[in-house]
Amino acid sequence: MDHHSTASAPCKLAVSINQPAPESTNQPARLHMGRPIATTLRTLDQLRAIVDGNPFARVATKPAYLCVTFLSHAPTKVEVAPLHAQNWTPELFKVVGKEIYTWHPNGQGRSPLAAVLGKLPLRGAVTTRNWNTVQRLVEMLHGG
Repeated sequence: MDHHSTASAPCKLAVSINQPAPESTNQPARLHMGRPIATTLRTLDQLRAIVDGNPFARVATKPAYLCVTFLSHAPTKVEVAPLHAQNWTPELFKVVGKEIYTWHPNGQGRSPLAAVLGKLPLRGAVTTRNWNTVQRLVEMLHGG
């Protein structure tokens, strides 16, 4: 699920093996779509750190229900205040740098946490991927 302030502004997650991808990463998407496409960038090392830093590894029993929201900018306290405004149990979240980890034990479809996450007033590019996708990206970049 991609989150952005307008429905007509898709966001993509771009990955790079060793170095942050250059700004030209957006060029093919811009040419294809006819407009700029917001892109969050992560290197293989950054993705590995995201996997290794998973705060919900012990409780997340279904990888499809564990998500990482990738941000182009670290969020401010004000931007993520709605997440801290209530208890989401049994759902969980944790903001770590430019990522927001979320655990939706009953799925994302009717998740109150996912709904609030999608409406946060975040700056820049924002995109969410489930844990299966995150792990597959690491495998692909590692040559698997």
